[in-house]
Amino acid sequence: MPIAHPRFDLPHASPRNILPINDILDFSKIESGKLVLENIPFDVRRLLDEVRELFSVKAADQRLDFSISCDTDVPERLVGDPLRLNQVLINLIGNALKFTHAGYVRVNVTTRQRTHDAQMLRFAIEDSGVGMNDAQRARLFMPFSQADSSTTRVYGGTGLGLTISQRIVEQMGGCIEVNSALGKGSVFVFDASFGFARDAVADAKTKDITNLSLKRSSGTRVLLAEDNPSISNWSSRFWAMPASA
Repeated sequence: MPIAHPRFDLPHASPRNILPINDILDFSKIESGKLVLENIPFDVRRLLDEVRELFSVKAADQRLDFSISCDTDVPERLVGDPLRLNQVLINLIGNALKFTHAGYVRVNVTTRQRTHDAQMLRFAIEDSGVGMNDAQRARLFMPFSQADSSTTRVYGGTGLGLTISQRIVEQMGGCIEVNSALGKGSVFVFDASFGFARDAVADAKTKDITNLSLKRSSGTRVLLAEDNPSISNWSSRFWAMPASA
């Protein structure tokens, strides 16, 4: 007689099922000290464009004003972990959209401290959503908890996203801070440190040398002995001086 094996019906693998599993796996790595950040070159503006594209349809469906801005002095090429940075932004922006029913969600990226080998960036995610009181805000970064039990009933979620995001940001040299008031929206701010990509450092040095050369050449006469007209013309444009035969 054949042995009857028990049959289990597994839920369909949808993003709603997969994301909580990923959260639990990430949290397990963090708790065991096995979450290691990568250090690879990436384009921060391209990453922000991809995040904007990811949420633009949802924001439009909710009729929200959604924008992501990046200051011009933010370097394009940095070294860090783009996957984990993307994860933090998705968590924070996703929450902002989830708890905002009218108005806006705005993301702004600016520069902070800069050294010869590192750039600190500040990411601010502001919304006009439901906001939080002091007691709810105090529970935000506790594992497996949300602002209160009604949040889980209405919006769902594992309560791990913010905990994981905080730990990732801490590994990036910063922390997540929250300013919120009930009925008046929230602002989540975090700093993160990144290295400079070699090509970005080279471009910056070239720009500095060029600016220094032009500054020093102001009001200075230069004698250039060169019988090649092409080189002579190029030199005159570089030094911002008229060439004379």
